[in-house]
Amino acid sequence: MMRDMNARRDLPAAARRCVRALVTVALALFSPAVLAQSHYYQSYRALSDLVVNVEMDPNSQVAGRVRAGTGGIRLNWCEPDIPAGQWAGADVTARRQLLAGRWCEVDTGTIVGNVRSDLLAPE
Repeated sequence: MMRDMNARRDLPAAARRCVRALVTVALALFSPAVLAQSHYYQSYRALSDLVVNVEMDPNSQVAGRVRAGTGGIRLNWCEPDIPAGQWAGADVTARRQLLAGRWCEVDTGTIVGNVRSDLLAPE
């Protein structure tokens, strides 16, 4: 144990500064403020009546239905994924454009399944 502690002290100053910088960047990237900007940490509402499918295919088995205006819908993941960097700085119109053309697995609280994400709007 003492040897490990001494090894840490033996790091050159430049290496210690580099490690501190990496830790600072990691903490900034995963801070609550940054995570709150992610599309996965928001809730959505249905813009129209939704058919929630088992697969990311409109012809797959139906897992359930959601009425237009229903809120509190969460995204579990999307295909293709939405770039978090583009989402964080985007206004509502740009976010709706980022949702267009994707399928996302959603959780309504009672149903988990897949919908076309352009039928959702951030709340």
